[in-house]
Amino acid sequence: MQRTHFSFALVVGLLAFASTSNAQFFDFGVPDELGPEAGNRDFGTTIAIDGDRAFVAAPNRSTVQPGRVFVYGPGGELQQVIGMALDVQPSRLIVGAPGIETAYVYSRQSGIYNLVGTLTPSGPTDGFGQQVALFGFDAWVSAPSTDVGGASEVGVVYRYQSDFGGTWREASHIDG
Repeated sequence: MQRTHFSFALVVGLLAFASTSNAQFFDFGVPDELGPEAGNRDFGTTIAIDGDRAFVAAPNRSTVQPGRVFVYGPGGELQQVIGMALDVQPSRLIVGAPGIETAYVYSRQSGIYNLVGTLTPSGPTDGFGQQVALFGFDAWVSAPSTDVGGASEVGVVYRYQSDFGGTWREASHIDG
């Protein structure tokens, strides 16, 4: 299925089939001391659609509350993960959480997205997880405010690869 990113204007349409009043909350195994009400600032900053699922980001842009990505599906299901940037492929989701310098990879099994990878940079970064992308067995994660070779905020993009067993490892990085 084709994935598409939309603007904030489509939030109303998405919520028509995903009412939170009859939604369910699922714990993804990511440490979450923030509570379900935290991190909802800027709801709708990023939206992606994949088949019968809609993904809506609410970045909070804070190291204390790194934001959320809400997953809506048929029947108003709601799943929630820490982060703000997102990309989706059939049955896979990546979410970047730059406030905590981490990206998370999820796999959809039996309708639920389960955490299958936690990506962290090999060196010091600033903004790791600001943008994320999935392509085949690769995950790409940006750290746009990272200093490189004495130059301020030049940026780095990291590429991670997954083996067939689901283990993710840093394969390379590109300095700006």
